[in-house]
Amino acid sequence: MSVEAGSSAPAPTRHNRPWYVALLVIIFICCAIAIFSYFLTYPRLRGAAVYISQFSFYLFSVTAPFVFGLAFFLPGRDLIAVAKVHASLYVAFTLILACKLGPLDTDFVSLLFFILLIELFLLGTVMQRAPATTREVNGAPWLFSALTIALLAGSACGAFAWRMAVRADIVYELPVTGRGYQQ
Repeated sequence: MSVEAGSSAPAPTRHNRPWYVALLVIIFICCAIAIFSYFLTYPRLRGAAVYISQFSFYLFSVTAPFVFGLAFFLPGRDLIAVAKVHASLYVAFTLILACKLGPLDTDFVSLLFFILLIELFLLGTVMQRAPATTREVNGAPWLFSALTIALLAGSACGAFAWRMAVRADIVYELPVTGRGYQQ
């Protein structure tokens, strides 16, 4: 097959990958179940949730330089996809933790949002620095937004399902202290 000068080669066809959608649905369901379970057993799992959130913060902080450093210096479709997944997970982590903490711990929430700003700036820089051929695919252009939406929407649906499953008088009678609910 010969290609004439001036003609453009046919664009590669994108294969329909329903497993991406199935994976996003599974992530959505897992987030909904996790948040529902957390609220349902709140006082008993509070200590575990604190340790998990601290471990997650340290894990995100330690892995971010490696993920974005590799994606910055070796820009490839797969490393950009890994950077998008890392940024998406951190966005969901930050927003959920900021909603949970609220105005109670403004210094820590401000630190989370500052790190989030740096992470999103690095993600944009990595994507702009990628070669044009890699930039076209950019490790699934919708990956960051679709994964972030699945994580946040699943968490919100889990909280809503808990709210609908529990009687209103129980929710409104929970004593609120400076650091959350206590029995």
